Amino acid sequence: MSETTVQDVYLGNLSYDISDEDLYEILEQFGPVTDVNHIQKKGIAYVKFAQEEDAEMAIKSLEGVPFLGRKLIMDWAKPKKMSTRK
Repeated sequence: MSETTVQDVYLGNLSYDISDEDLYEILEQFGPVTDVNHIQKKGIAYVKFAQEEDAEMAIKSLEGVPFLGRKLIMDWAKPKKMSTRK
């Protein structure tokens, strides 16, 4: 994902055993998911929903819910900071 939009959601505290298919399965119950950027080594993912309302419902419904032995951390994704390094 190049730019963060209001439909972008951050998922944290993911099990290292979770697959992309698991993420789609749990998230698509709230609406169409257009992209998943799963960083398995860090136990996080960034998810893009087609609609802001779907993303908001996923955050409200899944925050703190146990999944594969860990409580999910869900929030709006924060925009990437531009690097000032040259």
